[in-house]
Amino acid sequence: MERMVGVRRERLRNQILTENGWDAWRDDPWGSVPAFASWLARSDDNPILLYTVNETAGRYYLCRGVLSVLRRQDYASIPIQERSGRIARSGGYMYLIKQSGGEPFDFPNRGLAQGFVDLLISSENEHPFQQYKMVLRQIFDGKLALKSLELHSHPELEGLIDHGITNTPQSQEYQALWQDLYPDVSLPSKDGWDRLGLENPLAGLASRKQEGFISDFGSEEDVKQQAHTEALDLVARGMFEQPEKLLAIGLKDELIPYLAKATKNKLITRQRAVRKSRKLEDTESDLSLSLEELAGRYLPQYEEEGGPVELEALGLDLASLSAGELGVIQDVVRGFAEGYTFDSKEGASFVQRWGPDYSRKSKMWERAKSKLKNK
Repeated sequence: MERMVGVRRERLRNQILTENGWDAWRDDPWGSVPAFASWLARSDDNPILLYTVNETAGRYYLCRGVLSVLRRQDYASIPIQERSGRIARSGGYMYLIKQSGGEPFDFPNRGLAQGFVDLLISSENEHPFQQYKMVLRQIFDGKLALKSLELHSHPELEGLIDHGITNTPQSQEYQALWQDLYPDVSLPSKDGWDRLGLENPLAGLASRKQEGFISDFGSEEDVKQQAHTEALDLVARGMFEQPEKLLAIGLKDELIPYLAKATKNKLITRQRAVRKSRKLEDTESDLSLSLEELAGRYLPQYEEEGGPVELEALGLDLASLSAGELGVIQDVVRGFAEGYTFDSKEGASFVQRWGPDYSRKSKMWERAKSKLKNK
């Protein structure tokens, strides 16, 4: 395979010599930036131009020109969302180049992989050299955008990126890409979760008594494990769906409080689901209780919320009841809670509560009770 590559390169160089009218191979036939720029301006955009620059010191001159233009930008002033997009495009091209040739991006020390160059030429592009130049501009633009983030000043953000890279199905490829794109910052040999620094805030959530997490999830360790799971999900979803949002928060050094608060909110949501499930189990087991007992068990929480008695929550079969019967049941439940009874000899009576409507409402109450008993 190596011999075939060598033969092909020799043929390619002979073709470059012939097409450019050179009498012998030289890595730098120009000798200066002005001479290269003058030659480039006279050249037609075709595959030979691309091959010539990629195989010679022309790539150093080209790289110098691309970087001089890019460095005129103030990357720190570019919105983080836009910088994130540039970083993503850069990484995408570098991944494609590596997949095409098996060698990491090291331009201008090494030309772009031959397989990738062939791809540019075979894509029926009328301007292959401009496409080649655009790819290089996108790659270096992403490198400069990433460098502008100054990750060494934001360890939590660096940990977030490390964790995202090391916990993907293509982890090895992404780690290699990172080293090519940002060689000044090495990835840790272990998971970046520790560098992210969420463990202490999550442990703090587990130890808090006022939210009642321990009673709902089982133990402090169970709460901590649940919080860890929720935080992992938040990070994974965030880095997949909207990484620029987490990057922007990280650059403000607000990543830890943001993730801690979001994790707490997710715990509260799951806590409500646990309580709702438990409440449904309780009401199903309490169907044999009298309405007086049901009222004593469930009414206080509804009164605290300031809303009407939610009869569905009592586990009653409401489909068989008329609107009037539903209203009477609700009034009876509230009446029991307020001390009313149907025994006129014991304190406040429903006769007093209903007054002239007592006869009509008591009949509806009896019909409703009969339906409930037949449930």
